[in-house]
Amino acid sequence: MAGMETPSTVEPHQVTRAVFLQQARAIRLTNHGRRWDVVFNRYSAFSDAETAESALIDVHQASVNNALYLNLPEVISNLGTPPALPPVEVLAEYPEVVARFPGLNLEGKSWIDALPQISHPYAEYTLMDAVNLATTSCRTFNLPMPATLAGVRDVIVRMQQSASHLWMTGLAALDVLDAAIDGRDLTKDCRLV
Repeated sequence: MAGMETPSTVEPHQVTRAVFLQQARAIRLTNHGRRWDVVFNRYSAFSDAETAESALIDVHQASVNNALYLNLPEVISNLGTPPALPPVEVLAEYPEVVARFPGLNLEGKSWIDALPQISHPYAEYTLMDAVNLATTSCRTFNLPMPATLAGVRDVIVRMQQSASHLWMTGLAALDVLDAAIDGRDLTKDCRLV
């Protein structure tokens, strides 16, 4: 993603620190009571860090922390749908933050580290998006976490079967999973065309 603009719907916890530092802005505040307003896409947060770069790092780390907090089962029950979990590469940047949330079982996601980088050719959707969709659903409904891509696909299939409409996100998720598991060439054979 370096060198590319992220879609406006992407939140800070969904991108690496390097991407965030490259694309977010720290705006110095005066007569406000806070030092910096950090802006990334439609997201904005304050920081009292000494420098603009420190403010960017502070806000990125806080957004990762908040996304993890909002995925705790006791918080989900009051909140409804939680934000997507940060991708594994983002979690790896903040092990001290991950350690604050042992109930999320994030260390059990190590199999994800070996996943290939697969993007849907006709939608802004990746294999990691499919994994995050499945694990977030499992966490929301207190279901066992998938431990393989086949398990992720099973979760998505169950989610799609319970949808009462044409679920485009589910179709994109199944496409990238088929590409990863079965080697399907999505430019020739996919659900989204």
